[in-house]
Amino acid sequence: QSYRDISSSHDLAADYAAARRTAWIINLGVNDPLIHASAADFAANMRAVLQNLAARYGARNADIHVACPTYAKDKRHDGEATYLPVLDQLRSEAGLGAAPDFFSYFRDHPSAIADEVHPNATGYRDMAALWARALEGQGSACS
Repeated sequence: QSYRDISSSHDLAADYAAARRTAWIINLGVNDPLIHASAADFAANMRAVLQNLAARYGARNADIHVACPTYAKDKRHDGEATYLPVLDQLRSEAGLGAAPDFFSYFRDHPSAIADEVHPNATGYRDMAALWARALEGQGSACS
């Protein structure tokens, strides 16, 4: 099931109804290369997620923060790299909120990765700090 479908699911709607959201934080794309999703496919799926969040949950684009995908140590990072300019364009065109660049962070800090793709305790702590800065308006372009 794709995140495009999940963003419009009844289960997610029930979870969101129980929460008092002021921001939407999204970190997707690291598994897309495993299914050979092109940059155009990634962009279409992300646009669908944004549309679902707006239509179903009343999310404003400025309150949606989409991180650059987390860098994978395995070969999928080649596919992820093709998503970065697409994501920067989408962020700009849609007027999305600031978000972190996890791709360059984990590329430059491989010791923060527990395995090929998942952060270790240090990586998760640093992700939280990067999200906090982004939510304060200090995001980064994808690189």
